[in-house]
Amino acid sequence: MNRNPHERKLFVGTEVENTLAKGKRTLFLAGAYSTQEAIVAAMTHKAEQIYLAANQSYGARTSYEWSRAWVGLLVSWDKGFVTIDVPLQERAAFLRALNELDRKTIERRRAIIQYSAYMPDVSLEIGTTYLKLDDKVESISNPGVWVWPMNVLVDNTKPNFTPWQAYKEDQDV
Repeated sequence: MNRNPHERKLFVGTEVENTLAKGKRTLFLAGAYSTQEAIVAAMTHKAEQIYLAANQSYGARTSYEWSRAWVGLLVSWDKGFVTIDVPLQERAAFLRALNELDRKTIERRRAIIQYSAYMPDVSLEIGTTYLKLDDKVESISNPGVWVWPMNVLVDNTKPNFTPWQAYKEDQDV
């Protein structure tokens, strides 16, 4: 599988990552597609999930445009999950683009937001390294902080790990 984030393409396969949609037949959209294009392709390929911004292609649109596309699919397609892969650094912009009506729609639908944190060479982390989810000191909005040891997060024997070979079954459309 060629994972070029600048190439617009569709592919299908089984969701292998550990989300609510794991094991579902999935239409992956790399790049920007209209709601109608996505729905027609999902129906043609009998998808149980539509996965937006596959192959790290989030840069093909703005966070506002992605939020509209994601919510549009949630409203227009009721056959399964609609997932969007949002780079962690775009999280705040994406969430700000969702309005109150969007939030109510999302709560009633099979919506998945997956944040991607790009961390090459995680195998080089040492046992005393931690991942911390923090808040801004100037404008605290969280009830506290969450901390996980990196060696627990990147344990290749746990169900949250997906080896690269698991992605090889995906097929271009």
